Amino acid sequence: MDVTLTLTKPNSKIKSIILYLGALAFIYAVPSLSHLLNLPLYLFEPMRILLILTILHTRKSNAFVLALTLPIFSFAVSGHPIFYKMLIMTVELTLNVWLFYRFSRDVRINSLVMLLSIVLSKVVFYILQYLFITASLLTWEQVEHPIIPQLVVVFALTGYVFLVEKLKNAQKSEAGKNQ
Repeated sequence: MDVTLTLTKPNSKIKSIILYLGALAFIYAVPSLSHLLNLPLYLFEPMRILLILTILHTRKSNAFVLALTLPIFSFAVSGHPIFYKMLIMTVELTLNVWLFYRFSRDVRINSLVMLLSIVLSKVVFYILQYLFITASLLTWEQVEHPIIPQLVVVFALTGYVFLVEKLKNAQKSEAGKNQ
């Protein structure tokens, strides 16, 4: 009797569940990892990194779910970021996703679209922080963010999007040649 093992593409729902659980576990572990490594990993925007990976490799709905829930989950399990900053981050990440999908309808260069969506959502982030500070809901000390790690993340993610886009185009080109 022969037994045949067939590998199939993972079910979309299973892939989404694994993504959510992995993202939540990672965000849950960031404070501990930061303490263990004596390196403030949150400065390198782990939520944004997870969000961009989700945008590129799964469905639009997954990206929106993570954008809306990652800051809330982090706040719930670790108290970081503080409440008002968590609200601002939720708006920023959700706006990042919305802008990416909105701009990608008109512009076919995903790396450029990603750069624009990150930068514009960051501008809104800083405007909201300023408004929360002027309303005495936050202090300058609570919103301190060195710009260098943020720039590193923006350009690293944009570079990653560029590479993914280039690989997809090469695969399409190769598939076209083989037909």
